[in-house]
Amino acid sequence: MEKLDIYYEIIVAAGNFLSRLIEAYCYCYLIKPYMRNKGRIWTVGAAYAAVMYALKYMPYYIPNFCAYFIGVAAGFAVMLLLDRKGGLKIYQKIFLSCSFFLTRWLALAMRWTTYEFINELLIKLVDTDKNMTVYDDFAIFVCNSIIDIPLDFIFVFSAVWIIRKAYADGDEDLTRAEFVMLSIPMISFALNYNVKKFYEGRYLADARDKDTFMLYRGHNFEFFVYYAFMFAAIPAIIMMYRKIKQAQKKELENERYVGQLESIKRHISEVEALYDDIRGLKHDIGNHIMTLECLYDKKDYEEAQLYLGKLKESFDKSSAEIKSGNPVTDVILTQGLKHAREISAEFGCDFHYSDEIDAFDLSIILNNALDNALSAAAECDQPYVKIASYRRGNSYMIEVKNSFNGSIAYNETTGLPQTTKADKRRHGFGLESIRKTARKYYGDIDISTKDGEFTLCVLLMTQ
Repeated sequence: MEKLDIYYEIIVAAGNFLSRLIEAYCYCYLIKPYMRNKGRIWTVGAAYAAVMYALKYMPYYIPNFCAYFIGVAAGFAVMLLLDRKGGLKIYQKIFLSCSFFLTRWLALAMRWTTYEFINELLIKLVDTDKNMTVYDDFAIFVCNSIIDIPLDFIFVFSAVWIIRKAYADGDEDLTRAEFVMLSIPMISFALNYNVKKFYEGRYLADARDKDTFMLYRGHNFEFFVYYAFMFAAIPAIIMMYRKIKQAQKKELENERYVGQLESIKRHISEVEALYDDIRGLKHDIGNHIMTLECLYDKKDYEEAQLYLGKLKESFDKSSAEIKSGNPVTDVILTQGLKHAREISAEFGCDFHYSDEIDAFDLSIILNNALDNALSAAAECDQPYVKIASYRRGNSYMIEVKNSFNGSIAYNETTGLPQTTKADKRRHGFGLESIRKTARKYYGDIDISTKDGEFTLCVLLMTQ
């Protein structure tokens, strides 16, 4: 037996090392969508694995609960360091770390309820002559160790995948109330672990010198179901939370939609006001001509020039500065020009209206695109916004370019840039509205950045 001890130790050490790598990978997989600094995400896994591996070989005993708590805490600390410049989202990171802490335990607890069944099957396969030797024991141990690694990975990764799927595109931080709501069941599960370990100890003490598997084998299935129900509660709670968040998001989108309707009504009112002014000028044009003729007949050229200047100023006020082919888009673009002047930004416009696209849909695209572009340009030293449209066969393209500072973080689920505004619950819907409108015309949007310039391309298909 002593000859095999070294091999037992080697296999145990290798198994521990691989188990830590599996757990570290699953930890990183869970948190990756919600980290801004994704380039160094594996640092979190490395910190977790290193701490867990070191604790395994500490000269004094540390309970499993405490050891894994320390390991996950190390990963949490690294998460904070990685995202220190991009918004900490502390509550979200605590929630994700706690989710992994519990998910790993419940997944492996379910997996280990199958151990006795696998072990019994291996004994039947190896000990065919009912004469078990130390080498047979070693062979069974090796087989169990080999089976353990893929099974551990399947159980833990599957559990983590379910949690990540349930949490979906939760890229915003949690409020304190939301954090408490999600934490209460997790804390109860964690406390339940210690209660379970106490009764497990009593179970082993009462069954001393007995074949516990044969005596209580039915309880393994009960434990499996128990762990499965405990685990199922986690994604169920998360999904319930996400449904609440999605309902809130829908409500905000509806508010924004109503706001856009009000904006369109305002633009239409401005167009009507322009037309009223034009009609007024047309109505009075005869009187203006007679007045000018009288002034010229009297050779009062200076007074005629002043009168003509006032008439020209009145005419300029009654017409949009930008002519795109549609009065509503004219007003939107002209307002964009005025906003650009307020922030001392260059404004270039080569936009032409298409009769094949509804003016209301174009107003949604233009309003949101110009609002985003002008907000980003306002933070630059040399601000500019350029908007253009052109046709390519049966496709109609709108291109908006603007100067911008900093970097852009993308939401992995939507593929759209995350808003940089503080109130993320009420912002960040502009690009979603544009994409939704584009897809109405079987098109889509494309976003690119290069050399301090942000480019939004909107493709709309026409008949």
